[in-house]
Amino acid sequence: QAQRVEVDRQGRVRIPSDLAQLALGDKEIVLIGVRDHMEIWDRKRWETYISEKQPHYDEFAESAFRSM
Repeated sequence: QAQRVEVDRQGRVRIPSDLAQLALGDKEIVLIGVRDHMEIWDRKRWETYISEKQPHYDEFAESAFRSM
C-alpha cells in the first residue's frame, strides 16, 4: 500500500496510522529513502534483501554506467 503524505515545516512526515499498523505492528523496521519516496521494511527482510543483492553491486554499477 502507498499513500501520499505532506512534509511539515520541519521536514518531518507523519506515517498514517493504518500504514503504521500494517507496516510496524511490533516489528523492528528500517526506513529507506528511494528517489522521491520512502519505504518501510521489516528489519529482517531488509537484511535478507541486502545480503542477497550485495554480491552483485559491481555488476549493477557496471550495467548502470555502461548505459550512460
